[in-house]
Amino acid sequence: MTVSAALLFLPLVEGAESTVVGTPMEAGQPAGTVETTDRESLLEVADWDAAALLLIPVAVAAAPLVTPRRARRPVAIASASVLGISVILGAASVGLFYLPSAILLVVGAIRQRA
Repeated sequence: MTVSAALLFLPLVEGAESTVVGTPMEAGQPAGTVETTDRESLLEVADWDAAALLLIPVAVAAAPLVTPRRARRPVAIASASVLGISVILGAASVGLFYLPSAILLVVGAIRQRA
C-alpha cells in the first residue's frame, strides 16, 4: 500500500518544454531557446485512473489476509505468483517497486501453517 501511495503522490513524472526566445532580427536580444522541466505526480498526469491501476497490486497482496484460515496458504501462493509475474512484466516501469512485496509474499506463503 505504501508503494502505491508513493507512486501516486510523489512527483516522479518529468516533463520538458522548450520555448523560443527572441529572433535574430531583434536588436540587443540574442535568439535562443529556454528549456524548462517540471515534475508532476502520477495523480496529476493520469488523474484517478492511475489510482485504480495501482490498487491492483494492493488487492493481490491483501488477498491472503481476507481469506479463511484453511484456504490462506493456496491463496498466498497464488498471490505471490501473480505479483511476481507482475513485477517481471512491469520491470520497465513500476514493477520493480513491488519486488519487496512479492518477496515478502513468498516468505509468508512458505511460513504459512498448513
